[in-house]
Amino acid sequence: ALLGVVSVSVVMLTGAFNALVEVGTVSALTSTAYGRALLLKLGLVAALLALAAFNAWWLSPRVRRADSAEAARRLRLLLARSAWAEAGLGAAVLAAVAALVILVPGRNLDLARRGQQSDAVARTVYRNQAPASDLNVQLTVDPNRVGDNRYTVRLVPAAGGQVGEVLRVELRFDFLGAQIGQSTLDLKPLAGSVDTFTGEGPYLSEVGVWQVVGNIRRMQKDDANASFQVEVPDTSGVARVTLSNDPFAYPAKGVDANVALGVALLALGLLPLAWWRRLWTAAPHAGPVATALAVGLVIGGGALVFGVHAHAPASQKALVNPVPADEVSVKRGLALYQANCQVCHGATGHGDGPAAPTLPIRPFDLTVHVPLHPDWQLFAFISEGVGGAMPAWQDRLSEQQRWDLVNYLRTLVPNLSPPSTPPASPSATAVGSPLVSPTP
Repeated sequence: ALLGVVSVSVVMLTGAFNALVEVGTVSALTSTAYGRALLLKLGLVAALLALAAFNAWWLSPRVRRADSAEAARRLRLLLARSAWAEAGLGAAVLAAVAALVILVPGRNLDLARRGQQSDAVARTVYRNQAPASDLNVQLTVDPNRVGDNRYTVRLVPAAGGQVGEVLRVELRFDFLGAQIGQSTLDLKPLAGSVDTFTGEGPYLSEVGVWQVVGNIRRMQKDDANASFQVEVPDTSGVARVTLSNDPFAYPAKGVDANVALGVALLALGLLPLAWWRRLWTAAPHAGPVATALAVGLVIGGGALVFGVHAHAPASQKALVNPVPADEVSVKRGLALYQANCQVCHGATGHGDGPAAPTLPIRPFDLTVHVPLHPDWQLFAFISEGVGGAMPAWQDRLSEQQRWDLVNYLRTLVPNLSPPSTPPASPSATAVGSPLVSPTP
């Protein structure tokens, strides 16, 4: 009995914590397919536990205390049927879980909607190219958000070559943050084109980095494969500072009130373990009540410790970029970027610099992240670093140099070739005049 209670408690604890993370808001329980599937699963689990309790605490004791062979036979038959029903409910729970795995989490859909409704959030289209045999494969993901996206692949032959007769262009999606299974999408030729292929679908279901592999099959040629790491951003809050992509890595640099309260709740939730046997023998309902209370305290404490992010100080939000984004500033920022940032973030800002594979955390794709943040926050990232993954530069670069970098980063767009000059063609702009950031 103790093993069963512990097992069910662990399942309830992990399931409730996962629901807090994946659903996000109460409204998402009914407004998203993921939330409705979760409610169905919870209903099935409740029915399963009720039936199991009926079998264990009411039916089984009566089978053992039956006063006649006929009564015992009838009760055993009822118990067998009830056990089959319990097994059927268990299978239905597994089916609901399988549906949850392939559905976009409600939290992510809610984040995407809020991001689309925010005037401060720019488009985060992903564009990049990668070699594949005798081709250069150009991939565009628009708008590069959780949920439905349009995927466009353009095939560019190497110098002097030809694309050839394309039989199939397939994209394969793998999420690098967790094992959620691979999905594939066959692209269709764009009308009137022999080298451009497109398709749509909800294949990016999580915020984070996805490995997207384009497989090109052509007549009388070996298959060609091009690999991309597409970062899907969290567009819900452009002013939010998160210290790590992994909530369990290190949730905060300091201990604030939320973290302290969370630790206290976790400690209270673990206390009943010290009196576990005494609680279960003290009174008929003391054990179940203590278990439910402990599970609730651990869930609440874990949510406070791991689910609450630190925000930038209010003083930072008052910062205004004092350096005009003119030709001179952007050129200085380009030189600083190439000298200090390019080795990790790459020439085009896609986070694919030569040092990137050696780092414990992949550098951010700047073409995706820069449009999501105001100038003051980019300045803070450069000055103070990001959660230990990126070092602080405030002791190595002057304040003006950091603002020059911010101005250059604003000119980064998802392009398909390394920039040798600022992408906004500053040579055609008079010195001192502002540069307008191009829309990705």
